[in-house]
Amino acid sequence: MSMVVAGAAAAALSMGGGDVGVRESLRDRFPAAREAIEKQWYDFSSSREFVPFRPGRGGADLAAEFKAIVTLQRESLALPQYAFAETPDNSNSTPCRPFFYNVTKPGYNASTLFIDGNYYIAGQSPQAEELSLFLGLMREAKVTHVVRLTSDIDVADGKSIDYWHGKVTRDGDKEVFDATDKGEPYFVNYYAIDGWGRKDATSPEALLNLILEVRDDLALARSRGEEPLLLVACTGGVGRTGSFYAALAIVSAIDRAADSFSIEEIVQNLRQQRARSVAHDNQYEMLHRLAELYLERKEIS
Repeated sequence: MSMVVAGAAAAALSMGGGDVGVRESLRDRFPAAREAIEKQWYDFSSSREFVPFRPGRGGADLAAEFKAIVTLQRESLALPQYAFAETPDNSNSTPCRPFFYNVTKPGYNASTLFIDGNYYIAGQSPQAEELSLFLGLMREAKVTHVVRLTSDIDVADGKSIDYWHGKVTRDGDKEVFDATDKGEPYFVNYYAIDGWGRKDATSPEALLNLILEVRDDLALARSRGEEPLLLVACTGGVGRTGSFYAALAIVSAIDRAADSFSIEEIVQNLRQQRARSVAHDNQYEMLHRLAELYLERKEIS
């Protein structure tokens, strides 16, 4: 089956159609979100020192470090500059909601992120009554790539609908997700990790492999002059989704051959953009193991 995948037809998407102005408006909001994110980060980080990454640290040491991150954010959320945006009542919990300054689509639980010079979206998987909003978000923001971290376990627990079932097909050597809801067909590049529980870590190797695949696909699109946009979603859009974006930033830091980088700093930065990103200490430890694994691969190659 021949299909048009978002991003490959970016120019066509910007031409014609009655709702083009609406679709363009979400990306029009990105620069203001970036400005607010950068100000929040400057205010938060300018007087702080972050722990540099060091291979081989134990789980107890990392758990204590993560506990301090959680405590600091809990205290920070009482400040007025961290007000949350309004989202539907069925958002999983208040700390999983977007901040008012970088909500991607008013009325839906998703945040615009700015990481290493590129925009991304972190969001909550939809319930049945939110499906049209979720698909509309993809179209209106011109999402080109989506990573699904929600699992069938989450569906069984009532945390999400199985929005992907029957909507994923192969196009050549890649999978695509049919995000068509109303109007013209709309397909996005699709990736997933199955079986990753809400409060759990996943295999650092599996996560790293997915990160590298998505990174390379986004880089290829940018090399072609396209403007790809990645959406990552799990039930709350913070634990697994935050871990994915933290891992992406870690890989980027290692690829830059930085003399030193800080996973604590990366996580703190993400939490300034979406509260509770990387939600559990086992996920924080997983990120350190992923960094160790990637450094080993780089040394071997």
